[in-house]
Amino acid sequence: MSVRCSGLSLLVRALAPAGALLLTVVLIGGVSGCRDLQRDAGFCPQCPNDAVVRMRPPQAVMSPDTTEPGAGSGARGGSSGRASGVAGRSARGGSGSAGDRQEAGAGTGDKAGTGAGAVDVGGHGGVSAVIDAGVEDAHTEDARRDDAQMSVDAAHESCTPTCSDATPICLAATNSCVQCTEQQTQACTGTTPVCDSTRHACVACTTADHGTCRGDTPVCDPSAQRCVQCTDADHSACRGNTPVCDPAVQRCVQCTAADHSACRGDTPVCDPVAQRCVQCTEAEHAACASQTPVCDATTHTCVQCLAMRSDACTGSTPVCNTQSKTCVECNAGQLAACTTDKPLCEPALHSCVACLENTDCTMLAAPRCNRGAHTCEGCLQDAACRRFADTPVCDTASGRCVACTPATEAERCRGGVCNPTTHLCEARPQGTAPECGPCTADADCTNGLLCLPQLVGGRNLGNYCFAQRPSTGCADTDLSRRPFSRMLEARSLAGAMVTYCVPGASCRAVLDTLRQRDCLNMGQADSTLCGDPAGSDGYCDSRGKCTYACASASDCPATTVPNCSAGPPAVCQAPAAP
Repeated sequence: MSVRCSGLSLLVRALAPAGALLLTVVLIGGVSGCRDLQRDAGFCPQCPNDAVVRMRPPQAVMSPDTTEPGAGSGARGGSSGRASGVAGRSARGGSGSAGDRQEAGAGTGDKAGTGAGAVDVGGHGGVSAVIDAGVEDAHTEDARRDDAQMSVDAAHESCTPTCSDATPICLAATNSCVQCTEQQTQACTGTTPVCDSTRHACVACTTADHGTCRGDTPVCDPSAQRCVQCTDADHSACRGNTPVCDPAVQRCVQCTAADHSACRGDTPVCDPVAQRCVQCTEAEHAACASQTPVCDATTHTCVQCLAMRSDACTGSTPVCNTQSKTCVECNAGQLAACTTDKPLCEPALHSCVACLENTDCTMLAAPRCNRGAHTCEGCLQDAACRRFADTPVCDTASGRCVACTPATEAERCRGGVCNPTTHLCEARPQGTAPECGPCTADADCTNGLLCLPQLVGGRNLGNYCFAQRPSTGCADTDLSRRPFSRMLEARSLAGAMVTYCVPGASCRAVLDTLRQRDCLNMGQADSTLCGDPAGSDGYCDSRGKCTYACASASDCPATTVPNCSAGPPAVCQAPAAP
């Protein structure tokens, strides 16, 4: 079909094989009517110029003012004949039938066509059509209406190609299916709500219509017609921690190679790959100070050293701990900084220490390794000393490994005595020291006596042999125990906790008195020659014999000086001569 638009008429010419129907439509209405026809019928895409369009498939057409659609039917009488009924403004359209290459119609509209092969399309629309085989005729009615309406129910073809859901609109100007036009945007929904009238495509946005651009992507990229965070021209959304627009990806970032104005303080350098402010990069590490002079290109932080930059470690910390990237005293196998008193490297602290295990401590005075402080210290039990063959016993008082202690003399000394001072076994006979005699171990005392400390006036005068308190008590209740009148409780050198009887004076003063020791010096009585010098409890009596102070007769020996004088001073004295 060829359509010609002019200021006063519209010519529609139906082209077909020889003898085909020639349809002439005369429009009286001027250019404005032509444009209305273009809008409503799809004709004349560029009024008033010529164009080629495709007709729609045959269908019943309702005139704008018609109550009911006209009904048409046709029967082909020959190989190419066709018929249809066309309704105009009439209440009911006519019906027609045609033989070979002829059409006939009858109508009850304002104008009715008659005769074989003639159809008159009537109606109040400003259009009059006359169809004749080989003859063109035109009738006009109400020609000057501003809104021309046209209804054509004739055989015609569909838009090629067939329009799909994706491109539902047939654009007559290009004979193509498109997504949208400026007036028809129903296909533009969701993320592409705007119609680009130039490309007839649904897009996210255009320069004129930002559509759905909001939230994280408030700006329209006019070239890609999509919503982005920013463009080179519009980066108003870039602020806070991401104040710079990267135009390549249209995203707000901390910095770019061209703009690192936001990088300052502890992170003065821009990492161009991650586009974030960092301490340093491999190319730029001026921020790395003397304490952390090396840039770790992996984390972009300043560190003390790296595996490939161990030369940064000097002085007392000459080794690089590659895990913490810090300079340390030592690593396993790297002990250059460790001295003889701290020859080992503690692996967790990377510091030089004296020991890690007990076996690292070789001194008898400090055989145990304190695993917290990594220092060699005194022993607490025999386990720390057993590796020393000659000194397998721990003297807990001194923390030293020794040959024996009074508690282990039976096992270690084999019939001998363990000297509690030297902690050495001595081949001395056992059981010879009398009561109040000096001793170094329980075994030094005669049978039944124990080696116990003697305390006089708060002073420890040494170890002496004493008897355990009998059930009858000490000399205060049993005079047969004179002069051992006082009761004490202590632990013997062998470790036994006992209650025992001691004299009121030092054992040396008691023994000097029992032995009737002389105390004259140059013919004068000298009390310093009697008793224990540390105890200052000896006394030289008028006879020139040693004695000691007493509180009662139970403090005095029952043999030599059994009486306690009235004093002063009150001392043990011999019985008066008869």
